[in-house]
Amino acid sequence: MESEAGERADGEYKGRLRKHKMRVRIIAAVSVTLVIVLAAVLCFVNYGSGYKSYTVRNSVSRRDNGYARYINFDSGYVRCSRDGTAMYSYDGVQQWNKTYEMKSPLTDVCGQYMAVADTEGNEIYLFDRNGYISTVNTALPIMQIRMSSNGTVAATLEDSDAVYINMYDSEGEKIYSIKSTVSGNGVPVSMDLSPDGHLLIVSYTSVESQKLATSVVFYNFGEVGQSEVERVVGGYDTYGEQLVADVRFIGSGTALAVGENVISFFKVGEYPKLVSELALEFTVDKVFYSDKYVGLEYADKDNSKKVAVYDMSGGYVATLDAGGKYSQYAFAGDSLLMYGDSSVRLINMKGKVLFDGSIEEGIVEMIPISGDSEYICLGPDKLMRIEFKHGG
Repeated sequence: MESEAGERADGEYKGRLRKHKMRVRIIAAVSVTLVIVLAAVLCFVNYGSGYKSYTVRNSVSRRDNGYARYINFDSGYVRCSRDGTAMYSYDGVQQWNKTYEMKSPLTDVCGQYMAVADTEGNEIYLFDRNGYISTVNTALPIMQIRMSSNGTVAATLEDSDAVYINMYDSEGEKIYSIKSTVSGNGVPVSMDLSPDGHLLIVSYTSVESQKLATSVVFYNFGEVGQSEVERVVGGYDTYGEQLVADVRFIGSGTALAVGENVISFFKVGEYPKLVSELALEFTVDKVFYSDKYVGLEYADKDNSKKVAVYDMSGGYVATLDAGGKYSQYAFAGDSLLMYGDSSVRLINMKGKVLFDGSIEEGIVEMIPISGDSEYICLGPDKLMRIEFKHGG
């Protein structure tokens, strides 16, 4: 009897122990759930309504009389003006400087390389993250330049009866030349180099039977291109009389061609492949890019400015209202930055406004440097590093 009573007592104890452990687990699970819910609530309270203000992390006075261009480069920014190019850290500390004299500088950046040339001049200055590398002498007037991430630079040059696209290495030596004429393959309107410098995309406009004709041509300067006539590895002439005013490589695998009412998306390897071509129901007024998105500004039937956003495969992402106060745009992470004069709006791809306000110091240009919260803000009198803040 005592043994049976002991067994019953032991069973009851183990039962109570199991129930106690179960209650502990339930309480722990509920506690974790409450913490998660509370964190979500706090996140919504703090971030759901977006940024409320901004802070100026540092600023420096401008001494360029408004003639300089500022460009995000490597781990800082460069100031390119008529009398020289200098690189600064994001805190405004000068890293290097190169002086020259130009009337109207052209610039292009790819990776850790940058090219600067004078419009209609005949010299291209090449830079990397450490400063000046070399000077390219083109002999002919320069119309356009494009940089690659291996130091190769392409330049569109104008002669009296033809236009040339010349390729140069980082030491200034010419490595290839493409000649074009109005009566031949046409005049190049826009061109771009792939990041590795192996591919070139060019949009041409020619005259056929007294009508404009546009084509987009790909060239390959690697081993594959050696076996192709004039290194041409792809040609597309589906644009009719539309002017294709902008062609661009996005990273190493995508190229775009933007016409007045059309945009083409290409997958590029040794040879290009057209993956999507969109006939647009509007006329493109402005185009801008990031590594993930392309934005097209246009005016709708009510003359209201809109921005249509697509991903790099040609997929539609969003149409965002650009309002009447904004004249410039930039992608900041997965958000669109719109600004003009002193007004700023930051909006995500679902149409949610994350910031809508003004920069009291005024805005000439804003350059995203970290996600959608941190920017280099160029004002009329100073250059600032600003950060948007949640809360007041």
